Amino acid sequence: MHMNTGKYSEGKDYKVIAFIVAFFYNDERLDMIRAAAKECGKHNCKIVFYSTLSDFYNHDLTDMGEKKIFDAVSVEKYDAIVLMTESFKQDEDYLHMVKRAQAAGVPVISVDKKLAGCINIHFDYKSVFQKIVEHMIEYHGYRKVNFIAGFPDNTFSDERLAVYKEVLERNGIPYEPDRVYYGGFWSDPTLLAMEEMEKKGLDDVDAIICANDVMAIVAGNYLTERGYHIPHDIAVSGFDGIHMEKYCVPRLTTGIYNLEGFIDTIFHIIDDEIQKEDYPKDWTIHNKMQIGRSCGCDGVLPEYAAFEMVQLKQDIDSEIKFQGTMGQMVTNFANTESDTRVFLDMPPYIKDMRYRDFWYCMNVPAFKAQNANYAAKMRVMHYHYSETDGTSGEKNIDMDFGELIPDLDDYLQTTDYMLVMTMHMEGETTGYTVVSFDIDKFWATAYSTFLVNFRHLQEMRNTYRMMVDTYRKDPLTGLLNRTGFYHVVQTLMENSSDLEMSVIMMDMDHLKMVNDTFGHMEGDFALRTLGNIVKNSVGQELAARIGGGEILIVLTGEHTSKRAEAIVEAMREGIRQHNLQNPDKGYELQASIGTYTNHVGNHMLDYFMKKADDIMYAIKYRHHREVPVTQEP
Repeated sequence: MHMNTGKYSEGKDYKVIAFIVAFFYNDERLDMIRAAAKECGKHNCKIVFYSTLSDFYNHDLTDMGEKKIFDAVSVEKYDAIVLMTESFKQDEDYLHMVKRAQAAGVPVISVDKKLAGCINIHFDYKSVFQKIVEHMIEYHGYRKVNFIAGFPDNTFSDERLAVYKEVLERNGIPYEPDRVYYGGFWSDPTLLAMEEMEKKGLDDVDAIICANDVMAIVAGNYLTERGYHIPHDIAVSGFDGIHMEKYCVPRLTTGIYNLEGFIDTIFHIIDDEIQKEDYPKDWTIHNKMQIGRSCGCDGVLPEYAAFEMVQLKQDIDSEIKFQGTMGQMVTNFANTESDTRVFLDMPPYIKDMRYRDFWYCMNVPAFKAQNANYAAKMRVMHYHYSETDGTSGEKNIDMDFGELIPDLDDYLQTTDYMLVMTMHMEGETTGYTVVSFDIDKFWATAYSTFLVNFRHLQEMRNTYRMMVDTYRKDPLTGLLNRTGFYHVVQTLMENSSDLEMSVIMMDMDHLKMVNDTFGHMEGDFALRTLGNIVKNSVGQELAARIGGGEILIVLTGEHTSKRAEAIVEAMREGIRQHNLQNPDKGYELQASIGTYTNHVGNHMLDYFMKKADDIMYAIKYRHHREVPVTQEP
């Protein structure tokens, strides 16, 4: 395997950029990624997008695993790092990567958050929001203007509220606190705000200015459902330019990201001028106001609206095709018991996903160890499919974690951009996928959605397993309880009518004395100890705590008598070792054990349990604890 020790762009006529983002399929972030992907070829740049499937809100084990993807970024091999800083919840999620890049002399561009030692790009939200408020008040002349803010004491919300107050004052309109409502930047609190507004009287409202588009859409729908005509009765404006606003009737007047300016700035910064000592470290992107019809203007031309609807139809058609393939995948994988098999069984679906190139790499040792995770050196199952030449293949290779895919520098010569995402299995981050895709299609978002849904499926499975364990397992010893035992043993009995069965009955001696003398906590400790000894002795055999200090073990199949003998000996040795290691306990852990073996035939389980129980109690009665009795007394 070829290992490039220099930059990916070494000896090439292009630069290679790492574009880092959390939770990339957020609509606005996806728009930025699409814009960057479309333009990168014009600027002789290649982009490798690194993304997570989480915004790290929960800070659970899966989130911790997600963050491992950023350790895989070989920062020293890139010409620049673009960090979508605002997409991360906490600074520590990315600061270690920034420090690695700075140590390697690689410039880092931070978007929407100022970082020391980095080139910082800031979106100017205030000025465009000011233009919207001025447009509503100064251009249209609305005087009775209500404002729906986000949260109290939220930076963005407070900034937009301050702009609202400033424009009112500049136009000689008294500020009325009763005209300010809080919609929490979301639908449900906005509905409550609109209900409160209606109680005060909507006839006294000319216009409603909202701090984001979600609240504007909810407000507009609320008014329409109650017979108000927008904008003739009440005008509405939003902010953010989310995808949903494109299909609002009437089209929203709002503020939108200046994506063209953003992308141009990115590539301008990455140009050779970046090496100049006096190169600007702070850049401002001025967003744009989009005039719709919700404010009272003619707004978007009908032919443009028609174009949007054609585009929407194309998107829907593409989505329907995707849903067919993805629906089949989800259906099949939902019934797959092993999470590992999901990705091992993916190759037949890859060809239907319209990827130019598709890789998935999984850490092979993780298949064998529950707690395995990424390591510096990994044995990787590497699968690659190429649409270009129709080839596919699977192999096991040794590789460095930071290399991701073999010969990445070679693959970058045939594609302008790639997307790297993590994979999870049973709560562990065990691999990653790399996709070369058509940015105009749904498939990048679609696949990430599949991975998210698969993650949720795993979480539901784990929750179900926990519920089953709670219902069927003894919380003290971790063995099956009586309910769990009878659930499992029925299947064993049905499949063992012609086979041998051995039943081992164990009862802890002097449990009442331990509880009365040393306390119930010590008694619980003794039972947990006995449970651990049993689990270590029985292996895959069926074992359950059926009450008090009583433990039942059932063996079916061949040579059960010999297997039972070995288990009894192992348990006795475990008890002996415990007593040797705990001489100061004040008591010895002891148990009486009885074993009964016979062919199942027409016998019921109760018959075996009664025989083993009689043997055990004979041993307990006769105090022959050191001499196992395996026949009827």
